[in-house]
Amino acid sequence: QYHAAFGGLRKYDFKKNEVVVHPQVFNKKQINYLNKCMLLIATKKSRYSSDYAAKVVNKMKNVKEIENLHKIVRNASLLYKNALTAKTNEEIQQLFTKMTMLSWEHKSSLNLIQDSEVMKQINKVKAIGVEGVKLCGAGGSGFFLLIDKPEIINQVKNRIEPSLIVEVAIVNDGLKIEKF
Repeated sequence: QYHAAFGGLRKYDFKKNEVVVHPQVFNKKQINYLNKCMLLIATKKSRYSSDYAAKVVNKMKNVKEIENLHKIVRNASLLYKNALTAKTNEEIQQLFTKMTMLSWEHKSSLNLIQDSEVMKQINKVKAIGVEGVKLCGAGGSGFFLLIDKPEIINQVKNRIEPSLIVEVAIVNDGLKIEKF
């Protein structure tokens, strides 16, 4: 809820009667590097977000699934905490890649992704060498987020249909789509 309200890459300190939101946790050089490490690819596939959400809610009625999700959130939070103190841009990117991989592992473990064309697209970028891939969005068209080393992202840009590529940038207010 807090992240949806504030956006951006922030740090939250939860105290007894308050939440302290730190507005800028990465410097401009780190943000610029991360921007070179990310890309959105349009799937050009429609799906109804309400249908997908209903399936997720149904799966999450299982106590094991809820426990699994809690572990993933805890692990992702620890990775983010480590990113806040990482010494190099490359370390930050690797930690963000791991967070993305955790999220994808959980989403794919729910066995709700039925579209073989989308999976072919994801497997294509993985074959190029991308480690951090996450399917996101629903409704009019979905996207998958890629995060990896800049040289891997550049290889994807050279091999994927240009009309499917969406440049993104982290800005202090959240994520900004440069063009679509």
